[in-house]
Amino acid sequence: MVCAGRRRPTFWLVSLINKMDGDYSYRQIADSIQQRIATGVYTVRLPAERALADEYGVAYQTLRRSMEVLRDRGMVITRQGRGTFVAPEFRVTPKTAESPDPPDSAEGAEGNEA
Repeated sequence: MVCAGRRRPTFWLVSLINKMDGDYSYRQIADSIQQRIATGVYTVRLPAERALADEYGVAYQTLRRSMEVLRDRGMVITRQGRGTFVAPEFRVTPKTAESPDPPDSAEGAEGNEA
């Protein structure tokens, strides 16, 4: 029997929490989100806390504790009613494939040929 208000679990994501590890779940989640910030998966704004809790398969309060750890590390800034954002000093700008060459290398090569 399924309750009308019960959320359906998401099975498309392999659990990122190792329950056999000696580290607490909230720390594992904080480390995972920190890695996502460092690799540029999250550049400015993080998804909603409830969505992240569903993604990681943990209780909402567990994820809130993870956000507290990230705030203590200085990685994120939380604004009530607005969301959670990556701290400016930790923002990674995604590189595009069409980035121009550095100005001195392109001009210097032409100047040396003449």
